[in-house]
Amino acid sequence: MNPQDKKMLKYIVADVLETDERARNDDKWLVWVVLRRWGIGIYIPFEQFKNMPSFESISRYRRKLQEGGRYQQRAETNDKRIMAEDEMRQINKWF
Repeated sequence: MNPQDKKMLKYIVADVLETDERARNDDKWLVWVVLRRWGIGIYIPFEQFKNMPSFESISRYRRKLQEGGRYQQRAETNDKRIMAEDEMRQINKWF
């Protein structure tokens, strides 16, 4: 995701949180609404979507496994993650 898309995502998330009280209390609902606002069609009922594991849980397990020395990512992937973290720090400075 390029820096402009990250800025747009931040605005969408902020707008959803401002206008949708349910999104403030339900991460899965927040993800659902943000993806739809992003233009991603979700073709499963929300009732099924809410029973899926969260994206954060999936990535958290990946991080924990990799921290333990298993399933290491390529060096270039790690470099991209570090750059993405730096970009997010820059984006957060103005918001």
